[in-house]
Amino acid sequence: MTTTLLMTGATGFLGAHTARRFAEAGYALKLLVRRTSDLSGLDGLAFETAYGDVTDRASVDAAMEGVDAVVHMAGCTSFMPADREKVSRVNVGGTRNVLGAALSRKLKVLYTSSFAAVGASSKPDTPLTEDAIWDVAGWANDYIISKRRAEEVAWSLRRRGLELIMVNPTVLWGPGDRARSSTAILLGFVKGEFPGYMKGGSGYVDVRDAAAAHLLAFEKGQPWRRYILNAENVSNDKLVEFAVMMGGARRVLRTPYAVALTLAALNERLVVPFKPERGDFNPKTVRTGARFWFADASRSEEELGATYRPIDETARDTLRWAVRNGQLEPNTPQLQALRDDP
Repeated sequence: MTTTLLMTGATGFLGAHTARRFAEAGYALKLLVRRTSDLSGLDGLAFETAYGDVTDRASVDAAMEGVDAVVHMAGCTSFMPADREKVSRVNVGGTRNVLGAALSRKLKVLYTSSFAAVGASSKPDTPLTEDAIWDVAGWANDYIISKRRAEEVAWSLRRRGLELIMVNPTVLWGPGDRARSSTAILLGFVKGEFPGYMKGGSGYVDVRDAAAAHLLAFEKGQPWRRYILNAENVSNDKLVEFAVMMGGARRVLRTPYAVALTLAALNERLVVPFKPERGDFNPKTVRTGARFWFADASRSEEELGATYRPIDETARDTLRWAVRNGQLEPNTPQLQALRDDP
């Protein structure tokens, strides 16, 4: 008998890849989407449509009729202070609605959180595991806070009997980021949009490998266990090097932390009131970006059998897709070579 899954967030970068992976494995898909959602990333995929929104509990309840399990991936990623309420409403309130509805029907849930909810450190020496103590609330941006609060909502339902498996991917790269979401910084450096960068770094994972790990977690993961999904920890120095070597970007210099923090404060006070679109450059973003979000994915490898391709291969595939799909102009020899690769 075919298992039917309700998926939220399937129109997103990770969601589209994950939906395809589950469909290839023989699952029937029912996707909760808004009537305004762009479904182009799902072309050729068979699925049932349920119109609604994770922030609307009634539509979530209606969508869960006739399904056997839930994969909750929907979220809102924004570093703009003006989006604080929306980020919380989707990430925290939406998670409460989806998991609450699943609990009322005793449905198993695979929940996509984020490594942001695990934590960061000021030094790169020790990547964090799933059991790290989260201590970033004093300086983290609103998106990170929301992902942690959403996890707390999930954990609060454990006592009531919810069956849930959690995955925590790091920053996603790879082909197919139509909204230019988590690949935006890499593409931004290639385009020359940033005059400098700070110390720090993040874990990165190929979206295709993260999608495959979602399927493994659903089928093999232990309830109420986190699984970090990460291929490699990349310093911001190396990130810029990727942009220079693979994209032909102009080399930029590292900006001292104190200078970046001062400029962000001035931008927030003097520029943002007249240009709200510049709001993502603020002191919280600087404090967040200067940390090391380095992750240890050993648990997902050992318990699930997850595998991760080299991140330089993923970076190359990211840029190739961006060139071929109009997100990058092939205006350097490196980008032209990626465009013309067989």
